[in-house]
Amino acid sequence: MSVLVAAAVRECSKCLQMKPDAEFRPAQHVCRECRAVARRLHYQANRQKGLDDARAYAQAHAEERAEYMRQWRAANAEPLREYERTYKLANRAKIMERQRLRRAEDIEATREQSRRSEELRRARRAAVVTIPFTRNQLNARLAFYGHRCWMCGAPFEHLDHVKPICKGGPHMLANIRPACARCNLRKGGR
Repeated sequence: MSVLVAAAVRECSKCLQMKPDAEFRPAQHVCRECRAVARRLHYQANRQKGLDDARAYAQAHAEERAEYMRQWRAANAEPLREYERTYKLANRAKIMERQRLRRAEDIEATREQSRRSEELRRARRAAVVTIPFTRNQLNARLAFYGHRCWMCGAPFEHLDHVKPICKGGPHMLANIRPACARCNLRKGGR
């Protein structure tokens, strides 16, 4: 004697098709396919509101998120370092290409960064007082002089330390003025 087991089927309240129980979530009357369509339509209709809500939440909880990330990084410092090291080794060509493209996009910013790094290296090597400053602060200082040499008025090319680093002058914003190459090289370490 063979026993026939009828597969349980239900009717979807949306599409009105008879489907096996596996197509429904427990205590639901809408099949998975219809639920997916409804979710997709709801997302499309409310996408901007969802993005705005997420942005508002992120702004309202920025401090909490930053603190959480600080704690997470501290707790996972070693695995994070290992991940970064292996990522850099595995993706060296991609990273170098990305850096090359970024430098090529903004050559002037790259030159400025290189100049600032060299000034900072010189200051550290000479063991003088170094007070860090931002790019915006430096731009405001240069704008004060009209982005021109403070000695002759030509367009600036160098950052001149009023009291030279080689004479123990500090590497700080108050000691920096814009200078053209001719005036700054002629001035030298004076």
